[in-house]
Amino acid sequence: MQALRNVDDSLWSPTKEGLQVGIDLTVWHHLDPARVVQMHQKIGPDFEEKIIRPAVRSVIRLVISEYAVMDVYSAKRAMIQEEINEKIKHLVEPDGFIIDEVVLRDVRFSDDFSKAIEAKQIAQQSAEQMKYVLEKEQSEAERRGIEAQGRPKGIETIYEGLRQNPNYIRYLYV
Repeated sequence: MQALRNVDDSLWSPTKEGLQVGIDLTVWHHLDPARVVQMHQKIGPDFEEKIIRPAVRSVIRLVISEYAVMDVYSAKRAMIQEEINEKIKHLVEPDGFIIDEVVLRDVRFSDDFSKAIEAKQIAQQSAEQMKYVLEKEQSEAERRGIEAQGRPKGIETIYEGLRQNPNYIRYLYV
């Protein structure tokens, strides 16, 4: 059994919109035991630098460029990882490399894009807070309206009670 090897790589790649995203990934692989001698003779001992790393970088740039930046970061990340895995396998397995797994470890935005996302989040939170304040003010206005409508009725009730029992005011006075 051939020992598993890994290639860790980190690169920036453009997305469908042309925005740059940083990709960190690991490719777990091993050599086809039946072809090890032939591969060392043909490629040499630095096969990872000559074959694996260039193939990985090429596939990542190809795949990432087909997706929107937010898909790469969240919604379709697992699907993208699987697509990268399949395309790398297709590219290097004919040369005697067996790809066991590709792990998309991290996706990073450029500083400008990160700042834009942060500004958008802050704006959304401000909008939500303003909505809350407006709803609170609307509720308070409705409460004051109900209170204003109730005052004349209260005064009318007190007046009617005093009209029916005029001695009550004398009693309160004493």
